[in-house]
Amino acid sequence: MATSDSASGAPTEEGPTPAEKRAAGSGTTAAKPVGGLMAAYFVGRFGVFVVLVVICYLVHFRGFPGLIASALVSIPISYFLFRGWRVELAQRMAVKQEQKLRFKEEFKTATD
Repeated sequence: MATSDSASGAPTEEGPTPAEKRAAGSGTTAAKPVGGLMAAYFVGRFGVFVVLVVICYLVHFRGFPGLIASALVSIPISYFLFRGWRVELAQRMAVKQEQKLRFKEEFKTATD
């Protein structure tokens, strides 16, 4: 950000603020929030389970065996159906963990 020195009128260059430095990190982008994607992944998996329970109910496979069958079948379906979300969620969580460790290390070195 360029400003002018009021005494001489010459432009001066200010560096980034401490908040901007923290947001920028050490050359990496800031982590995207994981909460929304995590909620969507949970709702998607739960939705697959509910759909399978309804299907089991409609074919007269009811009660506890129908719930267990729905749970067991929903696992591989969700694994393949929501692969993209799962991979992105894992990447976001890894970036967030890396930033947390880097922040702890910077704080530790700053206090020593």
